Amino acid sequence: MDSGDGSSAVLSGSVAYGDQQTYFLQASAGQGVIVRVTDVGGSTFVPALTVYDPTGAMVAGPGAGNDVASAGFQTERTGTYTVVVYDVSSGFASTGPYNLYFTLAPGANEGGALTPGGVVSSTLTL
Repeated sequence: MDSGDGSSAVLSGSVAYGDQQTYFLQASAGQGVIVRVTDVGGSTFVPALTVYDPTGAMVAGPGAGNDVASAGFQTERTGTYTVVVYDVSSGFASTGPYNLYFTLAPGANEGGALTPGGVVSSTLTL
C-alpha cells in the first residue's frame, strides 16, 4: 500500500462472493494510521475492514458501513500491518469493486500546512 513517499495512497480492488482481500503497509511505532474502504459499484456490497499488527493482533475493526468502512489507530510496533477487506452484507453474499485509501502520519501532507485560526476551503472528490 505504499504511495512512493510512504504517506498515503488509493488502491482499487474487487471482492468476489465470500472472498477477502489482504494488503500490507509498513509503519513505525507511534504513527497514526487511517484506512478507509468505499463501495464504488453501488451494489449490495457492504465494505468492511480489519487491521492486524506485525504480531497478528487485531488493532482496528471490524469496521463496516453501508458504503464506507473506516478505521483509525496509532501503531504500537514498527513493522508490517495487514489490512483485510471483505463483505458483510446479509449472508456475506455480495460482490463489488472498491477503493481502499490510507494515510500515515506523520508523513501525509496532501492538503498542505494548517494555520491556527485559519480556514481551509477544499473539495473531496470521488
